[in-house]
Amino acid sequence: MGHGIALWGFMGCGKTTVGKALARRLGWPFVDLDEVLVATHGPIAAQFVAVGEEVFRRREAEALAQLCDHQVRVLSVGGGTPVPEGNRLLLRASYRTVFLDASWSTLTARVHGAQADARPLWNAAARERYDARRPAYEAADVRVSTDALGVDTVVDRIVEALCNE
Repeated sequence: MGHGIALWGFMGCGKTTVGKALARRLGWPFVDLDEVLVATHGPIAAQFVAVGEEVFRRREAEALAQLCDHQVRVLSVGGGTPVPEGNRLLLRASYRTVFLDASWSTLTARVHGAQADARPLWNAAARERYDARRPAYEAADVRVSTDALGVDTVVDRIVEALCNE
């Protein structure tokens, strides 16, 4: 696996948790795009309030472009990151891409309470957004379901799928 690996999927699918475990398994660095944006501009939810989604998405694309430098790492990106075609093309040129797929019922069970408050797009329109984003997510090189699977099993499946391509 000479390329890095980028994980994408909807809020709550396990990108950060799986990404950290995958990076440990491979001995690679882990970068969470949302953490890069928080370090630079403050909490994601506060950014949405202060500058709106359009400016946030521009910041996200700029940070992503800097991370598409062909360095070997595991990269976790925000749920909306792969939706614009330009972002998807950048990611696919620099990384092996993995869609961490989770059913709507799994996602809603994982994202609740205080965690939902930190996610500005987890609202009444979240299901519609989930359905609208699926075609972009499905453009990944590999799709791995995370429903009812432990982190180690998901990591095993990612490594197996990418080694068998």
